[in-house]
Amino acid sequence: MTELPWEDIMSSAMGILKWPPDTFWKATFYEFTAAMRGHFVSQGIDITPPMSRDEFLTMKAEDEARESNKRMPDA
Repeated sequence: MTELPWEDIMSSAMGILKWPPDTFWKATFYEFTAAMRGHFVSQGIDITPPMSRDEFLTMKAEDEARESNKRMPDA
């Protein structure tokens, strides 16, 4: 497991969320991440998870199949 970027986390909590230090240190990591998600949504930021590789490959295969059906048959 890699170490958490505490400086970035503290900067976000105290700078973006405007939490005083005691609020930050009393909060659980779950509370912090929930507060950040709420902030992002309030700013209109799309927090939908990106598509997975499998979803991308499926979509790509479907698109390629549609394109191949559009081609003119060999004469």
